[in-house]
Amino acid sequence: MLNQLVYYALRNLAGSEPGFTTRTVRWLVELSSDGQLINVLPLGNEKIGEQTSKCPEMHNMNAGGRAHFLVETLQTVALLHKPNEDPKKVASAQEKQKFFSEMVKEAASVADVLKPLTMFLDDKGRLESLRDRLSNEKAKPTDWLRWHIAGTDPLHLDTVQEWWRKWRETDQTKGKSENKPERGVESDGMICFLTGQAQQPLATHPKVTGLSGVGGLGTGDVMVGFDKSAFCSYDLEQANNAAMGEKAVRGYVD
Repeated sequence: MLNQLVYYALRNLAGSEPGFTTRTVRWLVELSSDGQLINVLPLGNEKIGEQTSKCPEMHNMNAGGRAHFLVETLQTVALLHKPNEDPKKVASAQEKQKFFSEMVKEAASVADVLKPLTMFLDDKGRLESLRDRLSNEKAKPTDWLRWHIAGTDPLHLDTVQEWWRKWRETDQTKGKSENKPERGVESDGMICFLTGQAQQPLATHPKVTGLSGVGGLGTGDVMVGFDKSAFCSYDLEQANNAAMGEKAVRGYVD
């Protein structure tokens, strides 16, 4: 079945690329050229938002304190929480929001279109106004949002996408030791379950999103996972038990 999904992606999804995904986005936040909140618009219907392609997807989210670039949840960006939310979750969201803001600032150094967003994120009053508006709209903390800045959608601009590709490549190589492969993985990689080529396998796979309308989870669903020791063999950990390269994984997920 996975092979059929990859073949379908190759034939029909030309935009499929590691580091990007399609998300079900519920809210569009419009900002002015000076970083003022103009409007908050719902996307799609009440149960299912709008399918948005080319959303940057952060790797190594399990490390904690990380956020996705540009498209994120209301809990992370606006610090919108459920009543009586666990203080630990509130603190975690604050850490993620800081990471989110710092990434936007870094990207704005090469993409001027993002500068109004940095002004908005630096202003607690403006963030509070967004949070109040979302609360009035009965938005959920787990809903995703994207932006329109001075009439422009930054998500699909070449300068923004290229910045993300370079940032991601640099971050992925940070702290890696060439002489210390993952446990059970040879330094020259493993045979990919889907392509038959020697590649460095992904330890964990992205979740499949957009299935909440047919019984899936709003946060996404795992298709390939090895979260118990009984599922693992030969001293391999996590998804190395069915080793797949990043490009093939991105294809079946998309």
